[in-house]
Amino acid sequence: MERRNTMARLQKLSSKMILAGLLTIVCLTVIFGYYRITPFGSNNLLVGDMSAQYVQFLTYFRHIFLGGHFETFSFTFGVGENMVPMMAYYLMSPFNLLVLLVSTSHIPTIITLIFMLKMACISATMTYFLAKHTGQSRWSAVIFGVAFSLCGFIVADYLNIMWLDSLIYLPLIADGIDRLDEKSGKIRLFVWLTLSLLSNYYLGYITGIFTLIYFIYVRYVRHESLRSRMSVDFVVTEGLSVFSSMAILLPTLMGMLKTAKVASVAAEFALRPMFGWEIVSQLGSGSENYTNRLSHAPAIFITLTLTLLVFSYFVNKTIDSRKKKAALTVFIIMLLSMFIQPLNTAWHMFHQPAGSPFRDAFLVSFLAITLAYEAWIANPRMLSKTKQAGIVVGTQLLLISGFLYLRLAKNGPSAFGLARHYGYQPNSAAVLLVNLVVVAIAGSLIFVRAKRQNMLTLGVLATVMGESIFNFGYELRHAPLGNQAGYKTDIAQESKLFTQLPSSQALYRTNFTGRSLPNSFKGTAYSGYNDSLLYNFNGIKQYDSTMNEQTRESLKSLGLYSKNARRISNLGLTSVSAFLLGVRYEVNTQTGVTKNPNYIGMGFPVSSRFKQLTLHKKAILTNLRTILQAIKPSQKAYFLGLKKSQKSASPVITKTGRHPYAFQVKTKVSGPVYLDSKSTMINNSSIIVNGKPLNIMGTVNNTYLVNLGNYAANRKLTIRISAKNASVFSKVHVVDLDMNRFHSLVTAQTGFKPQIKRNSITGTVTRTNSKDKYLYASIPYDSGWHATVNGRRVKVSPALNNFMTIPLRTGKNRINLTYHVPGLATGWVLSALGVLSFGAFAIYRRRRN
Repeated sequence: MERRNTMARLQKLSSKMILAGLLTIVCLTVIFGYYRITPFGSNNLLVGDMSAQYVQFLTYFRHIFLGGHFETFSFTFGVGENMVPMMAYYLMSPFNLLVLLVSTSHIPTIITLIFMLKMACISATMTYFLAKHTGQSRWSAVIFGVAFSLCGFIVADYLNIMWLDSLIYLPLIADGIDRLDEKSGKIRLFVWLTLSLLSNYYLGYITGIFTLIYFIYVRYVRHESLRSRMSVDFVVTEGLSVFSSMAILLPTLMGMLKTAKVASVAAEFALRPMFGWEIVSQLGSGSENYTNRLSHAPAIFITLTLTLLVFSYFVNKTIDSRKKKAALTVFIIMLLSMFIQPLNTAWHMFHQPAGSPFRDAFLVSFLAITLAYEAWIANPRMLSKTKQAGIVVGTQLLLISGFLYLRLAKNGPSAFGLARHYGYQPNSAAVLLVNLVVVAIAGSLIFVRAKRQNMLTLGVLATVMGESIFNFGYELRHAPLGNQAGYKTDIAQESKLFTQLPSSQALYRTNFTGRSLPNSFKGTAYSGYNDSLLYNFNGIKQYDSTMNEQTRESLKSLGLYSKNARRISNLGLTSVSAFLLGVRYEVNTQTGVTKNPNYIGMGFPVSSRFKQLTLHKKAILTNLRTILQAIKPSQKAYFLGLKKSQKSASPVITKTGRHPYAFQVKTKVSGPVYLDSKSTMINNSSIIVNGKPLNIMGTVNNTYLVNLGNYAANRKLTIRISAKNASVFSKVHVVDLDMNRFHSLVTAQTGFKPQIKRNSITGTVTRTNSKDKYLYASIPYDSGWHATVNGRRVKVSPALNNFMTIPLRTGKNRINLTYHVPGLATGWVLSALGVLSFGAFAIYRRRRN
């Protein structure tokens, strides 16, 4: 009989969870239908990083699964990188398997469906948690589940789809902590926390910190000592959960130690506030939009309806004062840890986020919605009229104060250096009015007593859904949505270009130039950093958060453009750097496929002098000259400096606050002409040569070589450029490359043309010069590479900062390179030990009980 009752309760709870998920899908269908987002229209969610990273990563995910050729070190990602950190951060969600069901051109549609399914799951697990946490499995719990699935964090960070799994697991983890004294409690906590860490280690880390706070909160509320056996169970379970995740965490950690994130900046720990009073505006709708996606106060929106319930929680006498004190303390701790920069930095793995700030804000929403449900159960209609009116009016005054604060902050003196932050924040009087009206309506629904309470509950549900729809819809209002029909066309046309390349296992690189996906992003700039993942070729460009910093710096030193520590572009690629990187083809969206005449392979034999070269930052021409001289010494220079003449300046000020300057140079040889400028005072995107604009994208720094074009010898070039002052003449250097001399150098080399199969690279090279003791290979250096030459193991050494050299023997050398992910084998051993240890611990505890 008891078992039958338990099954009946589970069925009822399951029905509520399903309903909560369906209601969330209804909300999203209304929003996406209104904005005509696929599959409900011709637009898609390819906005921001969704267009620059995630659609490419998911397409790559599809390639490796259906093609059956996953490589832990992949050359389709930039110039080559250990893929485990990228996979661990972006692609571990089981929802990603849905991309296997459709063609590449339909992946944006699957992204929408994945997003909707994740939101539905968040709503369902939150509904489950609230029922279990309170012991009150009411149908009204679905209201609170829907609110969590569309809370402010999700609306502000919907583009970061890989984070959302953590919000699915959070309620289940909290449930495990609640039930730690039960037989299944430890197992629940262990399983869900492990899955959270595996699905996204970044938010898994944030969730892990919160579990400690939540555990202490629960123990305090229940009058349980922290010295109890429960605390031991919690610490052991959490520790073994981390150990069981080491198969992913350890190799990811070792990979991330090679990124720019490993070096913390002192400024990130300076004692300063991270936001101001504008945080109260986050309580209402309309505080997030596309403009402030990179800089805003903590996104703590849970709907104003539930905010009223949270306030009622703290004035309801039927709720234990100990619980109220504990909840208030947790709120204060969470908000202060976001407000004070050093603490906020610690929450984000000891690095301030580059955009999408306050990535722990969902924890505040989780706690607030939990309290709102408890307040709902405690019957807020029984509060005194004075308290009810005070809550409604007080909430309205908070919203008004936030609105006025932002108005004054935008136009008044800067407070704590947050002026730039304030300039991005939406602050609409019309939205304020809507929020004030919503507070009045929600107050009447929550606090008014009536005979037909079910109707009022439905009114609360409608209000919560309406607020959630309006808030998310406002976020999408100015978002530059992608064009799905255009995306299909672009993918079909550009894929054909790459079918012209040899479909062999030969390892080489392709430089993809021209504007890609032009019909997909007509109103916004698209840089195509990760196009190599879209079309499955070995490229150069890359954009992600797991980029190897030494590789990026090496490419910068060769003249390539890098906007920041997460990006490397092919802008700045020269004939010399293309030769060094093994670029075999150039694919242009307008002109098609062109073979590089200076391609000889992925490397060539070099001397000890070459091996010992060190590339210097912001010394591109010096680096390239030194490299060429080390390969083939020449009394005559490869790069020839051009003298500037007929200098002129204009007093006119351009839109960028610069003055137009002009000068002439005369080429010395036939070939490409390059401009080198180390000063950010110059706007490279405004360069005009002989009256023709170069149409270079705007850049934030000038540490790259600008290709001015190919010209015949003795050609006069008039170069126009905008800069802040006349020192431009001394800071700009123009050179041409002697292509005959350079081509002579190229043809004198014995090329290394290897084959690649999974994580193994093989090839032969003949050493013909006694001085050339090493093979230079344009393969990024990594401790995971292991090499043999003619069957004998040899040591791989770095060259040109972060590429590699391999010692050669006289005559023919058969090279074999195999990649083993650093830390992967050890991680699997630790994971196995973690799982076995937890199993043993759980059995031990059960027997003791």
